[in-house]
Amino acid sequence: MKKEKKRIKKLNKKLLDKETRKKIKKIKCPKEFSEISRHTIISYFKNEILRIEKNIDKLEKEGKDVFFARTKLMMIPGKLQFFKINFCEKELNKLVHLFNQVERELTNHEIIQKSKKGRGRS
Repeated sequence: MKKEKKRIKKLNKKLLDKETRKKIKKIKCPKEFSEISRHTIISYFKNEILRIEKNIDKLEKEGKDVFFARTKLMMIPGKLQFFKINFCEKELNKLVHLFNQVERELTNHEIIQKSKKGRGRS
C-alpha cells in the first residue's frame, strides 16, 4: 500500500498545484487517497481539454487552420481513458506530451497571426 501511495504522490506532484496536493495529503485512508487523487488528476485533464477546445474554436472563427491541433486534441480522450485504467507515470507522460503538442500548435498559430499583423504595406 505504501508503494502505491508513493507512486500516486509522484503523479500528483507532476500536475497538481501545491494547495490541492496539501488537501489530498491530509487524507488518511489509502483507498480514499487513491480515488480522490485519480479523480483530481482526471478532472484536471478534462478542464484542460475544455480550455483548449475554446482556444481552437476561437482561432477557427478567426479563419485559421487548426486541423492538426484539433486532430491531436481528438486523440486525448482515448489516451485519458487508457490512463484511467492504468494510472501510471508512463501514460501520464504521454498525455502531458500530447497536451504540449496541441499547445505548441496553437501558440504557433498565434505567433503567425501576430507577425502578419505587424507587416505593413510596401
